[in-house]
Amino acid sequence: MKADRKEIAALAAGMGEDEAKAHCDAENLALVNEALKRAREHGLEAEVVWSALLVYKNEHNLGISSGLPSMEEALETALGEWDI
Repeated sequence: MKADRKEIAALAAGMGEDEAKAHCDAENLALVNEALKRAREHGLEAEVVWSALLVYKNEHNLGISSGLPSMEEALETALGEWDI
């Protein structure tokens, strides 16, 4: 599995691979939780998740050379699509 920017930073900070992955997973889960809280206020949890998935799908299908967006970028884009 390809390391993302946060995993690379954690590895550079001296964390082992497993520790770095757990650290990044926890951060990503916190981002998802916060996005769902914001979406829940508008009853749009499913729509925001769907939009975030489409962000990943569209980036992959377009063959963007910079790789997939970060979790934060995908969630912020999805929230923005629903004016949240």
